[in-house]
Amino acid sequence: MMFRALVSLAAVSSVLACPQHDFNTRALGIQKRADEPSGWAYATSNTWGANDNDTICQSGMTQSPINLPSGSFSKNHAPTFKYSAPISGALFNWGFGPSFSVNRTNGVDYSANPSFTFDGETVYLLSWHTHAPSEHLIGGVRTRAELHLVHGDASGTPRGVVGLRINPSTKSSNFIAQFIESTPGHDSSVRTQVDTLDMSLAIKEVGSLKNFWTYKGSLTTPPCSEGLRWWVAGKVLEVSDAQMQALLGVSVYSARVEQMVWNHAIGV
Repeated sequence: MMFRALVSLAAVSSVLACPQHDFNTRALGIQKRADEPSGWAYATSNTWGANDNDTICQSGMTQSPINLPSGSFSKNHAPTFKYSAPISGALFNWGFGPSFSVNRTNGVDYSANPSFTFDGETVYLLSWHTHAPSEHLIGGVRTRAELHLVHGDASGTPRGVVGLRINPSTKSSNFIAQFIESTPGHDSSVRTQVDTLDMSLAIKEVGSLKNFWTYKGSLTTPPCSEGLRWWVAGKVLEVSDAQMQALLGVSVYSARVEQMVWNHAIGV
């Protein structure tokens, strides 16, 4: 089912200027490359740490993404999802692929947004965006794309990211079908206001993360902030060939180079 688009706007200001999205988009790692003062690019991701504001990209001990062991799923920090309510927000292209900035459902904070709980802590959906190809590797292998669901506390401070790897198959994705035809190109500044998007479909299509990897990690774009926990779904989100082509058609290369495992405590 396609979402109902209210109106498409030219983005004359950043997400920061919108009262519905006043959390730090740089901290979430979803700003466009052209908006980044350091002018970072994926072709030079090995040197992001040379920028005085992004030194953690080079010196950090839990940088993401990493290569995860195939078949060796985590047992600790299991997430319990509460994704029943649809969301509203802004669909746009962050310069590398589809992205979505979630409204504060209750108009005050994010505590009424879709959420999940782990280790007694509840985190709320703030935004999502895609990368192509996938950033995480499983047994040294990447998928065609990866969806990052960024979660934070009720005030909007990022706390964790759920990664869903995406590959073409004989199936189509009801989740992807909601927005893929309305996603602007990577060189577009159009923002489409959306009043209904069912995020529960994404979680259901990867088996509700019954199998997953988890580790201590970071944002995968400058400033590469650490202190986040990652969950990567064991089951791949399957899309049709046409959906895969459409996703790649509005994307450009956006995978950070694999980071060496250090203090990531995979599955611990």
